[in-house]
Amino acid sequence: MTAETTRQAGPSLKSVAMPAQHGGWSFVLEPALVGVLLAPTFGGLLLGVAAFMIFLLDQPLRVAVKDRRKGKYYARTRLAERAALVYAGIGGLAITGVVLFAQHPFWIPLLLAVPLALVQLRLDLRNQARSASAEIAGALALGTVAPAIVLMAGWPLAAALGLWAALALRDISAVLYVRARLRLEKGKPAEATPTLLAHILLIGGLGGLSAAGLTPPLALVGGLLLAGRALLGLSRWRKPSSAVQTGVREVFFGLAYCALLVLGYRV
Repeated sequence: MTAETTRQAGPSLKSVAMPAQHGGWSFVLEPALVGVLLAPTFGGLLLGVAAFMIFLLDQPLRVAVKDRRKGKYYARTRLAERAALVYAGIGGLAITGVVLFAQHPFWIPLLLAVPLALVQLRLDLRNQARSASAEIAGALALGTVAPAIVLMAGWPLAAALGLWAALALRDISAVLYVRARLRLEKGKPAEATPTLLAHILLIGGLGGLSAAGLTPPLALVGGLLLAGRALLGLSRWRKPSSAVQTGVREVFFGLAYCALLVLGYRV
């Protein structure tokens, strides 16, 4: 009876239309949020929507392509293709609006995102979508939304790229930290050195950007906050944490970092 009911119910929309990489939500929402808060324009808001649709498009497109390559066409294939069309349609309309409403050139950061997105796609096709390289490449590509949004409002290119660098440094350190933390929580060996080096790079990079006048000094406070959570989170004094708890906690740390970054530009 249960098996029959399951067959009749068919695939769930969530399984084919929502991204499986939960950590990616922060990497797409944070740059859009930072960009819109720093330089609110209608075109910037639409670019954030377009980036979100591209992020959502990945899962149903992957499901549909994988089934098609096997020569199969299941109920989930049809559902995935429909979800992909909806996401692509909304994204296309948003991009059209961006082009119509943008008052200043904004495309240079998006061009920088292309090779990063290609690296992620190549790793994805090799079934390495969960690798550190793929996750970092994807996060850096999504991060270009923030500088593109502020460029629409007339920011100088150097300042916009400085903003991207501040977000990129955080993304790299966050990916490595979460991966190491999850391995430790599963009782597996985890090399802490790359994570700690990434946080040293985070602090040093933010210090250099601040000294050059490209990012506010307050961003360095956010970097120190993230470094502190990494030192504690990878130490023997850490408290046991599930994958969900670690992910939720990381969202709050990311938002805190972004809040300090935006506040630093504002004051």
